[in-house]
Amino acid sequence: MMKNTPIIQQGSCTCGQSTFSVEGTPLVRFICHCQICQDIYKKPFADVVIFPEKSVKLLEADSVEFKKFRAPPAVNRGICKSCAKPVFGVMWVAPFTRFAFVPAMNLADSTQLPEAVGHVFYHRHVNEMYDGLPKVSGYVSSQLFLSQKIFKSLIQHNFSA
Repeated sequence: MMKNTPIIQQGSCTCGQSTFSVEGTPLVRFICHCQICQDIYKKPFADVVIFPEKSVKLLEADSVEFKKFRAPPAVNRGICKSCAKPVFGVMWVAPFTRFAFVPAMNLADSTQLPEAVGHVFYHRHVNEMYDGLPKVSGYVSSQLFLSQKIFKSLIQHNFSA
């Protein structure tokens, strides 16, 4: 997939009760091995795509409960009230800068998504990953890695628009 290609599609939680639409350019895709993702997804890792927050619209607001699982800065994770699975999350990075964290598995067409840029919070990994992607361990290192990738994508997107 070409970088900075906008996508338009629908998404939902596992049971389909909590739906959302995405209309925008994915900024970064990454694999998260943090303990929160492992607990929420009931899997060894989460495949996550970051979009500008305005690109993602919840279609049934009362079907999702948003909560944080750690002290700020933290993703405010939307969990389906019906199946208790992740829908998408939102994080404030700075004033007027918010991002949506969308599980790739919740999107209807993953072929429109960019390739993952790396693994974060790899110190919490359950299984070794042999995919050639960078493996970043530690909280601060993982946050810096993602911040750099998001910033780079924002710059590329703004200059190519």
